[in-house]
Amino acid sequence: MNYDPCPQKIIEVILKAGKFIREIKGLEEEKNISTLLKETSQQLGIRVMEMNSKKDGGRLPGPHEMKRKDGKPLVPLQTCENCGLDGVEIFSICKGCVESEKGFYKTKLVCRECGEKTMSRKFYAQWLSELGIDFRGGMKIDYGIKTITDEGIK
Repeated sequence: MNYDPCPQKIIEVILKAGKFIREIKGLEEEKNISTLLKETSQQLGIRVMEMNSKKDGGRLPGPHEMKRKDGKPLVPLQTCENCGLDGVEIFSICKGCVESEKGFYKTKLVCRECGEKTMSRKFYAQWLSELGIDFRGGMKIDYGIKTITDEGIK
């Protein structure tokens, strides 16, 4: 079985190691997690890929970045309750991320126009289904594929 770790979990482990290393060395706590991540990954010899740059060409576009042939978004924008414009994008949240509040929230809706953010307990697939987007046949469970992340890393 292949190990398919969540990048967020890897970063979380590196940050915990960094805090522990600084504590053992008697150094004060580093409050900036970007600095701590860079420092610790260098000490451990682990190469950490930057995950937040839209300039990075080494990744696939997220659903919110995909466009149909007519130029419209693949996942239709929703109407924002705050500003009334069609600009709300849906993002999936990793259950290990702080935003998910330990897996309580599964998705977030963010308005491109006004920045309004709403958290949702619905899974991304539920949103797609409600929007009439057929994604079935491409899910790993449909093919009988099981990975360690199905149940979460323990």
